Amino acid sequence: MMRAILLFVSLLFVQGGARAQSDATVLYVGTERLTALALSYPHFPQFARVGFGTPGTPGKPWHAWFGGTELCAILHLPDFLPGAKVDIDPARLIGNTFKGQRWENAFAVLASLDADGNGIVEGDEMRDLYMWVDFNGDGTLATRPDALVSMAKRFAGIDLRIAAKPFAGTARSGRLAAFALIERRGGRRHLLELKVGEAFATRDRAYLSYAANGAALLPDARNPLTGYWRWSITNADQWKDATRPWGKEAAGQLLLSANGERIHGLVQMVGPYNDRINLPLEGMVRGTAAQWVSSSPMGLTRSEVRLEQVFGRPVLRGTAWSNRNGKLREWTWEATYEKPLE
Repeated sequence: MMRAILLFVSLLFVQGGARAQSDATVLYVGTERLTALALSYPHFPQFARVGFGTPGTPGKPWHAWFGGTELCAILHLPDFLPGAKVDIDPARLIGNTFKGQRWENAFAVLASLDADGNGIVEGDEMRDLYMWVDFNGDGTLATRPDALVSMAKRFAGIDLRIAAKPFAGTARSGRLAAFALIERRGGRRHLLELKVGEAFATRDRAYLSYAANGAALLPDARNPLTGYWRWSITNADQWKDATRPWGKEAAGQLLLSANGERIHGLVQMVGPYNDRINLPLEGMVRGTAAQWVSSSPMGLTRSEVRLEQVFGRPVLRGTAWSNRNGKLREWTWEATYEKPLE
């Protein structure tokens, strides 16, 4: 039985669903930990409307996105004045489609900025480069002064003498220049080029496509389980630190798509390092009750859920069990309905 469950969960991590493809890439500044996470964790991406057009898709498609506070895209902003409004335009992002031209890769774009040819983009050569700290994690520019950081002020240089090598992680591949970004305080960061070319009509369809085993299950809006829910652990005080291992808080969002007797979706939360985590779930529905299997910070998890009405409002109440490190744990949670799927 346990072997069958493990096989079932492994299938959840197969990225399925119909999606249009392009080869657009973005160059990110990343810490060593976040770079490993982006390459190894299948459900790390957010979805943002960054505007990479693909033939046959809507004019403003949604794309897989890796922005955050530790994995930051690089923007080219000539004559930028601090405090001025900035439109997030793919033409401004350092990547293989930079400024309307097709480049071999994003590192070739950086090499074009090395005016003196010494193998390091430094000093005035970095004048127009900014690191975009995506505090919202959704491809939008936060209204705060530190959302755009001057590369010239923060970093001593970009060392192009460190070769950018193809890197295949367990979840996705990219090009990695390890420790190529020289910080002024003495440390170094990675530069990682990742593809953001998958295109979807809506953000919810993007999430569901990544969560599904195979083709995404079309959500039935009439099913009372379908939609976004706000969940929280109701017995987290039994652990010494109630905010772990779930992350910043023992709470988050549920994205559920039910149709007939099947259900799948994502458990969404903010991790202990401000990572935006998306954990897939899939299972069966019986009337107003459901069972599903998911991966969680507690390990392989099985949940039993029932839909109730509390003061006229829908509430999900669930019990979950995990077998992390061979030790069975049990916890309870509840979720309140937030909004329908798009």
